[in-house]
Amino acid sequence: MTLPLSVGTVCHSMGANPKSGNQGAVSRDGVLEDSDTHPGGGDAGGHLTGEEILAEYLYQGQAVAYCCAAAGLRPPDARAVVGPPDLWLRLPERDR
Repeated sequence: MTLPLSVGTVCHSMGANPKSGNQGAVSRDGVLEDSDTHPGGGDAGGHLTGEEILAEYLYQGQAVAYCCAAAGLRPPDARAVVGPPDLWLRLPERDR
């Protein structure tokens, strides 16, 4: 769960499912704000704000970049998305 990770900040998580597509969740300050989202899926339904519709358009097909933008991250280049990683960390057993 991302709730403990989001305390004092915002967290946008994503699971890539080849059958049903990308699924996301947004938490802020330890509270789940939105779930079952479709990051980068191009949804422009009437429930979205103008800013959200623009983000859906700009990041269509770019799920990881969409999640970064939704969390307010502004990486200086694409390396954070396309790799290679700087470091791998193993989470404590209680956080898995």
